[in-house]
Amino acid sequence: MLKAIHEKKTPQLVMGFFVGILFGFLLQKGGATKYDVIIGQLLLADFTVIKIMLSAVITGMIGVHLLRSLGLAKLHPKPGSFGSVVIGGLIFGAGFGILGYCRGPWPEQLDRALSTPSSVD
Repeated sequence: MLKAIHEKKTPQLVMGFFVGILFGFLLQKGGATKYDVIIGQLLLADFTVIKIMLSAVITGMIGVHLLRSLGLAKLHPKPGSFGSVVIGGLIFGAGFGILGYCRGPWPEQLDRALSTPSSVD
């Protein structure tokens, strides 16, 4: 089954789309998209985001290891550039710290902002 999916791009895109929606839903249910939680993480007061992301990373590591050891997946890492990663990380980190928002859950954050009644009269 996985080899048939590997040969076709459309099923890969569809599966990635639905896995992304599921991951976003779980982030929202876990509270990782709330402004207060993100600011609490930046101030080292609330570690909800770290717990959720570490759980996702460990689950992914176990899944990739199992798929590789069963011969169902092959990794094709691309060479990277340390300089571009550092520059990109600095830009992302500066924007994250200044705005207090991660770019990942922006659709949920926009929905929350539009559906919350304004306190300005």
